Amino acid sequence: MSIYRLSKGSDDPYSSLTEADVFAYLGSKTRRPRRRRFRYSNYGMGLLGHVLARAAGQPYATLVEDRLLAPLDMTATRIGSCGEGTVTVQGFRKGRPTRPWTFGALEAAGGLRSTANDLITFARACLDPPDGPLGEALRLARQPFWRGRLPSGNRGLGWMLRGHLQGSRATTWHNGGTYGASSFLAVDPSLSRAVVAGGNVGPGLVPPLDGPAWAVFDSLET
Repeated sequence: MSIYRLSKGSDDPYSSLTEADVFAYLGSKTRRPRRRRFRYSNYGMGLLGHVLARAAGQPYATLVEDRLLAPLDMTATRIGSCGEGTVTVQGFRKGRPTRPWTFGALEAAGGLRSTANDLITFARACLDPPDGPLGEALRLARQPFWRGRLPSGNRGLGWMLRGHLQGSRATTWHNGGTYGASSFLAVDPSLSRAVVAGGNVGPGLVPPLDGPAWAVFDSLET
């Protein structure tokens, strides 16, 4: 059965997925495409989380905590729930309250919950990576691993790249959303500029935060 059929019609569409479902969806007919191309995939990001966890020999949540959250002191960011003392903002879909997604076995695709302060901490680390393996990983992720036909079509490791690729001048960014939440983050170390935005309305055909967030980003002085 398709992984999308398993989740169809739910207000928390990935909640019932298991790790077995994720790997079963690969199927026996999985093959490389005839030519290289880029398509963003929540399933692909979720699968990557399982692969990394297996390679590290520890659960994905523990891996993220040890390698990213603890070194950056992002104490309010966790898989499934924010840290102690934080309050979850009610999300809305089509004007009606809707519950947060739990992501099930696709937690690597968006299961982290965070706060504005922690996301600002992460943005600062991207602007000025720390010494050591984490800083090296943050720099590596910003490198162009896929070059599109247009400047807006370039991609890093899990990041979108905006602008012409001239040294480190491309802006690193990503957005995301569920039925009741939306998010946006953009950083440009060459300009010492970053914007973090979050909302409690889910994405439609056009993510609701992108336009206003880019307007703020582009209006900032260096």
